[in-house]
Amino acid sequence: MTPNINRTYTILAILFVCCQVVFGHGELSLRIAEKTQQINKEPTNAQLFFERGFLYHQHEEFDLALRDYEQSESLGLKSEELYYRKAETNFTISYYENTIQALQSYFELNPYDVKGRKLYAKTLYKLNQINRAYIEYKFVIEHISDPRPDDYLMFSEITRAHNNDDLHEALKVINLGLETLGEDTVTLQLERLELLKAMNNTDLVIEQYNYFLNQTDRKEFWYFRKASFLKSTGRINDAKIASQQAKVAISVLREKFKNTDAIIKLEKDIVHLDKSLNYED
Repeated sequence: MTPNINRTYTILAILFVCCQVVFGHGELSLRIAEKTQQINKEPTNAQLFFERGFLYHQHEEFDLALRDYEQSESLGLKSEELYYRKAETNFTISYYENTIQALQSYFELNPYDVKGRKLYAKTLYKLNQINRAYIEYKFVIEHISDPRPDDYLMFSEITRAHNNDDLHEALKVINLGLETLGEDTVTLQLERLELLKAMNNTDLVIEQYNYFLNQTDRKEFWYFRKASFLKSTGRINDAKIASQQAKVAISVLREKFKNTDAIIKLEKDIVHLDKSLNYED
């Protein structure tokens, strides 16, 4: 495929994404206008204000969303969904104290809801109330029915802060996430790698690099990262082997992959790494 055709496809892809965004916001604008017409006919309908508030939130007009939520509440609506949406919007624009207030109203109706507790924990963490955030997120991890990788990443971060930057405790959370969600949860394996590197556990870091190498057909980047790490630990001969493996992995790529900017840059990085390895030999 020629560079001009590649460029054309890239431009078309960008235009397609932009059109989707514009269309999405345009559709929301129409729905907001329709909801406004309904409100004009029923100006005391609390549910309509709530519904328009959520549309404003989706349209990223957060102050207008909050205004409608407040109006909805003043007209008598008191529901879990209203208080959660108020909290969510306040959190989005970093109004953390207001987030707490909205969640307190939410908890009066549903004190043990995991979704609310998660947002509460994240808000406390933003307010640097680490101990309370840790307790709340621990509750979330223990009771959530559909955990996601982000839940364990967040709890690991909070746990690390709660335990005076204790990397071992943070790693326990990531390992728990891997046990729960499966060993091939990539985001958790990546975080595990970073924690092991921070702990200077060289042997386990090497095992972690080998894990990624075994999981992918595109090994060149991982061989290079492994070589760079080995160099940083003084294992020069092992680093040279990994660097050579990276070059072999590149050599067997199809031509269209070899000519990408990422591979061209990687080859330059390997040359630079090899020079430094030969210098330290």
